[in-house]
Amino acid sequence: MTLGISALHFKLHVGLMVQQTVSQRFGKCFLDLSGNNATIVMDGADIVLAVHSILFAAVGSAGQRCTIFRRLSTMVEISPDTSIVKEELFGPVLYVMKFQSLEEAIEMNNSVPQGLSNSIFSHRPEVIFKWIGPCGSDCGTVNVNIPTNGAEIGGAFGGEKETGGGREAGSGS
Repeated sequence: MTLGISALHFKLHVGLMVQQTVSQRFGKCFLDLSGNNATIVMDGADIVLAVHSILFAAVGSAGQRCTIFRRLSTMVEISPDTSIVKEELFGPVLYVMKFQSLEEAIEMNNSVPQGLSNSIFSHRPEVIFKWIGPCGSDCGTVNVNIPTNGAEIGGAFGGEKETGGGREAGSGS
């Protein structure tokens, strides 16, 4: 028996209850619990590609493949320490945060409870390898020079932390 829950979004407490119930029968489930997908643009990145990708991920599908279209009406520069940054926001807002180093950007990215998808824009191999390595992003779907909107056809898709666990598609399923 398969529990078809991959298309549904659950709050954390409901997701935990589902996971516990399925685990009692040694079942497998995929929980898509939340998002807040960061995109990091490094010095020397293709800025046109980065801007197009960020806008496509934020506006083209409202940052989610399963929600209704919303227009992006506000771009806000905000501190990464602000509490709202750590909450999933289903609204027409794009947060902009400045950073001084790759390490600071990784720390900001990893400081939120969500861990669905993120991306970095860079042409420097040492930056890319750090981002995708064990000291880099802690998200389930880690991208390089592409948007974060879940349109990676054929690739494994899934989250970590409060986003849920498990993979759908690709080699991780």
